[in-house]
Amino acid sequence: MAAEKDNKVKVENKIEVVICGEIITIKSTESADHVQRIARYVDSKMAEMQSQNITATINERVMTQLLALNIADDFFKAQEKITRLKTDNEQFVLDTRRMQEKAKDSADKIKELKEDLAKAKAEIKELKATEDTPPSNILPMPTQRGRTGG
Repeated sequence: MAAEKDNKVKVENKIEVVICGEIITIKSTESADHVQRIARYVDSKMAEMQSQNITATINERVMTQLLALNIADDFFKAQEKITRLKTDNEQFVLDTRRMQEKAKDSADKIKELKEDLAKAKAEIKELKATEDTPPSNILPMPTQRGRTGG
């Protein structure tokens, strides 16, 4: 299956996007949805800069550089978040393994305690049974009948 993916010829699509009110045709092997999503992101960054009146006072080259810096800033923040999430995930995996080990130890201890309880109950039952039965080495005392006091 992986070989099939590698052997596929990527088709270059022509995709029209709108950035800052201008229609731009982009050639890409990515899906149209993917390219549109990126274009909307760039357009929103441009709109953000325009809303701050930055674009009115600078030339197009500086505006492009600022846009690139803003997008790079977003990229690095996303990379940092990914790194934090990976670290958190690794810690979660370690904590989960520890908890699973503790749960197994607890289950083993519960099993052991249940076995001890069953043994104790059997011993109690045995003791109660022997308590009701007189020992075999003691003979019952004979009863005296017809004896009158005198």
